[in-house]
Formats: sequence, structure tokens, C-alpha cells
Amino acid sequence: YTRGNGISIRPYDAICSQFRIFFEWYIDNVKVIKNPFNDKRVKGANAIKNIVLATGDRHIFTGEELEEIIAKLHDSIEEDNAKFYELLLRLFYEGIGDTRQIITIKEEDINAKARTVNLSGRVIKLSPRTMKLLQEIHEMEQLSAYKGLYEMVSWNGSYIKFPTRKINVATFDQKEDSLLMAYIHRALGNQLNRIGYTVTYRVIYLRGFYDFMCSRIPEEEVISIITSVNDSDKSTQISLFAKIYGINEKNATNLKKNLLIFIPA
Repeated sequence: YTRGNGISIRPYDAICSQFRIFFEWYIDNVKVIKNPFNDKRVKGANAIKNIVLATGDRHIFTGEELEEIIAKLHDSIEEDNAKFYELLLRLFYEGIGDTRQIITIKEEDINAKARTVNLSGRVIKLSPRTMKLLQEIHEMEQLSAYKGLYEMVSWNGSYIKFPTRKINVATFDQKEDSLLMAYIHRALGNQLNRIGYTVTYRVIYLRGFYDFMCSRIPEEEVISIITSVNDSDKSTQISLFAKIYGINEKNATNLKKNLLIFIPA
């Protein structure tokens, strides 16, 4: 069972428990053998780690690929439209993993000189390019896309403006946040699919966190932390990195599992 942000342990363990019961019956009634599903190597996180690391031909999303995606967007769609999607991609990569936070950024949350965004007490440091895009999108009045001209409007005082048809401007603030978030995910996904990519915003966000750790310690140490099992010191390390970065994930095991997709084979 796979998801966009990794492999889920729970369904795997549920299946294994059924096989474990079967082998126990077999041992009791047919032949005495070692129950293979009692081997710690096939349990939960250990098995997921081995499965992921053994898949040598799997695709690993990287920061360099994100730049390739952005370049293709600028080559294939209108420039202002490309800037809008580039901003979303860079915000995900640079530390905003919750789309709701993107749509609720207010002007008072932004320190342009320091290039920071304050999100409920958590401060995100933006790159010069992302800060420039943030300001440009805020100042846009209209956006040209392949289906015509769109009005750029804020949502309930949001700093970032969003494209909408002129007929919808008056009621844009009444749009539910879940609908606006769904629009962002769908529109971004459609643009990426059109140029041949299927990466999700969650993977982009986690890749940003992985690269953040690699900027602080050597990548081999990052890999050692992510692949560790039953190591409280390394679990503490990744939890501290997550706290600094602002990831809302209290379970170190789940976080390590989600980051396995970035480990080179």
C-alpha cells in the first residue's frame, strides 16, 4: 500500500498478522518450522526500510528536479501564470507544508527585509527568489493564462492573491478554505501533469526538509538517522530537526518512514 508521501506501515502489518496466525496453525497442526513472520526483519518499519532501499530503480525526487519543473513551467505557459505556480512550489519546498497556511498569510506576517514569514509563531526563512515572487504575486492585478484573463484577488485579507474569473470576484471571500485548498492542489497537479510530472506537494515539502537536514549535517549522517531502528538518540535528532524546521510530526518513526523515499539506492 503506497501513498504520495511514502509507504504505510499499518496495512502491511495487518496483512502480516494474518500470515503469522496461519503459520502458527501450520506449525501446530502440520509441521514444526520457524514462523517467518516472527522475524523482526519483516516487521513494520524494518520491512518498509528494506523494501524501499532494495528498489534500486525507483525514482528519487530532488531539489534539482524541482528547478527543472519550474524551468519547464516558464517554457510552456504564460510568464505570470508560471510565476504563480513557481511561488506555490517554492513555498512548499522551503517549509510550508500546509496549504491552509499559504492561503492565510497576511501582510503583517511578512518581513521582507529579513525574508521571513511568521506562521503562528513559527518563522519560515525564504530564499531571495521566493520573497521576490511573493511580492510580485501580491502586486498582480490580473493574470493571463491559456483560458484567458483572470483577476488576481486576495482571500479574506490574504497576502497572496489567487486567479479567479471576474464574475467570481465579489464572492471570492465567501469561498470555503477547503475549496480554495482543493483548487490549489488540483490546479498545480494539472500543470505538473501537463509537463510530465506527478510529484505531490507533500513530497516537495518533505524533500525540502531532507535537504534542510543535509545542509546542517553530512548526508550520510542524515541517511543513518532515517534508516535507524530502535535508536532513541537518532530519533531524538530527527525530532529536533523537525522542531527547528517546523514539521508538525510528533512520531519520529513515521517521519523517518516518510523520508525513506529520498534515500539513494
